[in-house]
Amino acid sequence: MEPKISDLTDGDFIKLQRFLLKGQQDDIEEKLIKLFMHGRKEHINEVKQSYLNDLYGIFIDNYETVNEDYFCCFAQDKYCSALKNKLMWSHYSDGMRGFCIEFDKSKLIDSLSQKNNQLIGMIPITYSDFYKVNIVDSALEILSNHENGTRLISKASNAITVKPKEWEYENEFRLQLNKNFGYFDLECIKSITFGFKADTSKVQQIIKSLSSSNIKFQLAKLADDSFDIDLTSYTI
Repeated sequence: MEPKISDLTDGDFIKLQRFLLKGQQDDIEEKLIKLFMHGRKEHINEVKQSYLNDLYGIFIDNYETVNEDYFCCFAQDKYCSALKNKLMWSHYSDGMRGFCIEFDKSKLIDSLSQKNNQLIGMIPITYSDFYKVNIVDSALEILSNHENGTRLISKASNAITVKPKEWEYENEFRLQLNKNFGYFDLECIKSITFGFKADTSKVQQIIKSLSSSNIKFQLAKLADDSFDIDLTSYTI
């Protein structure tokens, strides 16, 4: 939905003017005073509408750019270990038949960036019943990122970084890349945990192929005396 004049307050309008006229500090205050003291309301609204049209264009361009990027989703520890999160195992491992790879987050981001020559965005997911975007703050964020040469996702595109509160147990973050996932160092992997229903032959094949690494291999299974998940070292 395109923004309306009422979406741009005088305060936001002044904030945007100061950003766009940065470098012309001596002229900014004079232009603002003339506009608000001597300008007709119709003229001010025309200027506001022109700005809003430009901002909306920035939103659309940014959203389309983000849609061309690649994202990979991760869970992280919060109230409990992500590796012991029963719902995550249920939803994403085919009922304990799959496996979970634990990464060193900092090493993974650095390795992806260096090996694939691209800037990696790290985006924490926000959990909310409803999300509203301030059009001016978002546009200023986009403009500032472009000016600084960074490629960070903006509030304007937060439709892909906000999820309902029901998903809060995932404690998710996403990595954003401008091209498909490439190579990363094996040292980025801390552990691989297999569900207790995983195919034994496939598990052994994975362990054998990574036997020269320092990766820790674990087995996840339901505890005998509770609904918890126990982790034990995996032995062949």
